[in-house]
Amino acid sequence: MPKSKKRKSDNGGGWQELQKRPPITCILHVPGIEHLDFTPFSKVQGSATEKLAQLHSIRVRRLAEPLDSPYRMKDVCNHIPERLDGVDLETVGYHRGCYQNFTKNQKRLRCSADSYDASTSRSPRKSASSSAVQMFPPDCIFCGKLEVKVSGKTERCIKFPVFKDKGGGLKDPTWKQIEPRAFELGLHQLHRMVQGADLFAREAKCHRTCHISFNLKYTNHLRDAAKSHVTDTEENHKASAHLKAFNAVLQNIQELVIEKNEVVQLASLRLGYIQELEINGFPNPGYRSEKLKAKLENHNIHEHIAFAKVNPGDKGFITYHLVYNASISTAEAVIYAYKLGSKEKYEYVALLLRSIIQQAFNEAKSLPWPPTADDLEIKYSDEVFPLDLMKFLSLLISEDADMEKSEKTRRVVLSIGQV
Repeated sequence: MPKSKKRKSDNGGGWQELQKRPPITCILHVPGIEHLDFTPFSKVQGSATEKLAQLHSIRVRRLAEPLDSPYRMKDVCNHIPERLDGVDLETVGYHRGCYQNFTKNQKRLRCSADSYDASTSRSPRKSASSSAVQMFPPDCIFCGKLEVKVSGKTERCIKFPVFKDKGGGLKDPTWKQIEPRAFELGLHQLHRMVQGADLFAREAKCHRTCHISFNLKYTNHLRDAAKSHVTDTEENHKASAHLKAFNAVLQNIQELVIEKNEVVQLASLRLGYIQELEINGFPNPGYRSEKLKAKLENHNIHEHIAFAKVNPGDKGFITYHLVYNASISTAEAVIYAYKLGSKEKYEYVALLLRSIIQQAFNEAKSLPWPPTADDLEIKYSDEVFPLDLMKFLSLLISEDADMEKSEKTRRVVLSIGQV
């Protein structure tokens, strides 16, 4: 019985003590959610002042959202006190569920962490001695969070260190690189936050992994910029080579077609264009006549020249374009072209095949020295001869460009190759 009375007395006293305990106050309270455990300001990580400053920075960013934004949380922001003076830190704090609700989705806010710092930063014209140094909020200057999860572990913010060299002098701190790098990366909010600020004196903080990620982003930026510079330089050189080739064509047209009233084939102008490209270090034997014709049509010189498509009617030949002075008729241009004789035709074919053979030679693998019998053996003509040359030899021997139909042509071509 005595034990029973004592237990009853203890229970009664505990209930009375619970009734006398003042109620807790959640400054981030949101009804209708799972509130979970209550954390008073007396038990927060760091000091209560730092935690309140963190909540203030988030509040500023949320209240900067549009009035209809679901991330504004005006009702919750209005309950956050300005100071903790005279507040019972044992009973005032927040539920874990309410805290998570208030601190989530910060990356979706239009106003970043520097908005808080910008609203409280001192004027650059004021001297440091004229007013107290404004401290940075306790969250990371890169991500705006107090804690992050890295490989399953919680990483908290740390201050920027200062190191000394062997002589005892202070080394140039690494945090001074943040301002110019943020500007170069286009991170304008971060740049405004740290611009002209002594991050060590103002106790700015960051996560080590966020700092590493920032420096890695800058390294990748430098690499991509270097690649872009090389690409731009090569493209500029290539454009310059095409411009020189086109100017050479324009000069030929001016001298031969406009001044001397001669008629030239578009194919011969194309050949000169290709040769000029090769001279300037950008060979392109596959450059098409249609592209050159389009360039000429878009140039002012088109007002003084004209084009005519001609079909010579010979077996195996395709139509070609003539370029002539616009002051003469098309019929006169065609007659004049036929009067040019075969010399120009032979010269054009020879120069074209020479260019193709030279290109194939430059791209072919060199023979080992001394060569073996296997190296000198030719089983198939297409191993040695360019396709255009094979068609030319086929037309020359059998009057047919299809080598599959002419066994005689294949044997002759192979014998030429073996010679």
